[in-house]
Amino acid sequence: WEWNRHIRAQTFINQRTRAKYLIIINDDVNSSHTVRLEFGFWPGYLPRDSLLYEVRQDRPLKLKDHNRLVFADGEPLVIGPGDGTLVLVGDEDDIQQHRRRYG
Repeated sequence: WEWNRHIRAQTFINQRTRAKYLIIINDDVNSSHTVRLEFGFWPGYLPRDSLLYEVRQDRPLKLKDHNRLVFADGEPLVIGPGDGTLVLVGDEDDIQQHRRRYG
């Protein structure tokens, strides 16, 4: 479900808190890349109404055109050379719990 040549993504669950996350990295150490991912929604795992929250910038994300991650203002999520980010996937309660725990 990765649409970019250099963007890699992996889901994981924090075993202590049960929060769901998506880690996204850019394996190109020379260039930034816009994140394009196709998400699959599975009953019981990832509800269709799940929210996406970019942890490093403390900003909500949304899917645009089925595979582009953008912020509320339409700015695309761009990962710098050799960098990465963490996206929380859940509902508003999950986001608030994350902010209390790590914010």
